[in-house]
Amino acid sequence: MSCYLTTGKHMGFYLSFGTVLLLLAIAAPTALLFGFGGAMAARAHFAPLSWLGRSYIAVVRGVPDIAFSCSLLSLWIRASNICVIR
Repeated sequence: MSCYLTTGKHMGFYLSFGTVLLLLAIAAPTALLFGFGGAMAARAHFAPLSWLGRSYIAVVRGVPDIAFSCSLLSLWIRASNICVIR
């Protein structure tokens, strides 16, 4: 049993699991800092800083819409290339 769990493929899986956890440990606090910084900037009394924070929030809120639109566009392009009547 121990030989089966220590093959090269399993060790690669274990390494990839550790890599995902490491990236999570780096990305989650960074995202929280950016989000908190954007929220603080949006509520600032200094107008240019407030505009910057509100612009950042608008961009971050718009990212899922942009990603969904890009996926629909790629599907439309693929379908138009496949379903062309010749």
